[in-house]
Amino acid sequence: MKNFFSFLTFASICSIAYTEIQPAANLEPIYKEVERSSEETLLFLDVGGTLLIHKDPVLHVTHESWKHLWFQKHYPSITLQEKIALVRIVEANETSWALADTWPDLIKKAQARKLKVAALTKVVMDPALEKIRIARLKRFGLTFQEDLRGLTSQPPLFSYTQGVIETGEKLKGPVVDEVLKRLDSLPQKIIVVDDRLEQLQSIEEVCQRHRIPFVGFHYIAFAKSPYLDEAVAHKQLETLVKEHRWIPSEDVSLQ
Repeated sequence: MKNFFSFLTFASICSIAYTEIQPAANLEPIYKEVERSSEETLLFLDVGGTLLIHKDPVLHVTHESWKHLWFQKHYPSITLQEKIALVRIVEANETSWALADTWPDLIKKAQARKLKVAALTKVVMDPALEKIRIARLKRFGLTFQEDLRGLTSQPPLFSYTQGVIETGEKLKGPVVDEVLKRLDSLPQKIIVVDDRLEQLQSIEEVCQRHRIPFVGFHYIAFAKSPYLDEAVAHKQLETLVKEHRWIPSEDVSLQ
């Protein structure tokens, strides 16, 4: 009887899929994980803060609270549609974005190994912003294939086109859960790279429920908050609202 219960305990342990989240200050550990992964692996890559980064300090994720307070002080009556119009200007401006690392090479290597690769990005879901991020990814040489067979857009939860999943949900875990339910077959492993730890944790929980091995990389190469010159940032936002154009911080004149 003791051996029987020992067997059940062992079986229960074996039924729990391996999951791990580790920091990645560069692409080296991600390359290694790709190299030891089979073609039944699904690789999700975050966009903002991971594949691409904002050049200007005021657009950095760590200064979101400052921007929120700025708009409350100077433009408290601005509408959602007006904000979306401003987001579109910044999103479409090539000077406000930069390629974070040698991601095009990593994506090509993963695709060459037959991994299923897709971008998974949190965006403002609005018709005025549809596909704008896909076009920007292509400008930086970041192209994705239609690897997720059986998957179609599920508005308002997410849209899927040209290998890019866009969602307005706070956490990506529920989105991945729905994606897995709609795929022709479940992956044998999921790798996720994201600059937000809470996003990795939410996807990890989903993988545990589906008993899919999970490796998450917390991409921290640009986690440090850049210095914010508030006078420069004020000029950038003021120009954006009043003139509907974006000025890079290095081009701002305070005279």
